[in-house]
Amino acid sequence: MNSFPIPHNEIERINRLRDYDLIGLGKDEEFDIFAQSATSITGCAASLIALMENDIQRIQSCIGLEIETVERQNTVCQYTMMSKEALIIPDTSKDYRTANNSIIKAAGIKFYAGVPILDDDIVLGTICVIDYVTKTINEEQIKSLHLLAKAVSQLYSRKKKEIESGYYKNIYEQTQNMICVLDFDLNIKQANPVFHKKFLKSKFPNNTINYIDIIKSETEKVNAAISKSIK
Repeated sequence: MNSFPIPHNEIERINRLRDYDLIGLGKDEEFDIFAQSATSITGCAASLIALMENDIQRIQSCIGLEIETVERQNTVCQYTMMSKEALIIPDTSKDYRTANNSIIKAAGIKFYAGVPILDDDIVLGTICVIDYVTKTINEEQIKSLHLLAKAVSQLYSRKKKEIESGYYKNIYEQTQNMICVLDFDLNIKQANPVFHKKFLKSKFPNNTINYIDIIKSETEKVNAAISKSIK
């Protein structure tokens, strides 16, 4: 049985991490600017950006700390993930979520503030800051942490699109099926190598080509190619 709180959409959350290829990742220096900004904004000694998997928190970036992973049940971020709002703990020794946390006590951490990294309503991970003295942060600083979390989420989305783009580009270039892109007038804007070789290279080398013209001029060729591709 899990000894940590579970978001109501945990299965969907884990699937979202898989969809974004965010499982099993290590540190990524592309996120360092966001972690550094979090410490600068809040005046805290350290910060980290992390993804939360089934039972482990994997650190993407950390400033002021040397850490790679933390068991989920030992994290403070497990509580941050339960809400869309910031979690602020001014004095870890007086909060039930941290007072008996062995990692917090051993490291001498007195202050924690964290915000969720959201993709729609799905929490992918967290950005948090810590300090070794009791303190608090103001609403503007909290708002800035949320903005950083939003920027990190957008970076994850961009990385996913880049991966998908590479995947579809490979299909486009390497498939033996015919693929072409048409505009609203059915002019061919782009064609993959197979389509180009069969229908464009010899008769339409440079001019604007309309798909209907190809169909009209090469009906037999088109039909033969389609029949072959679906066998």
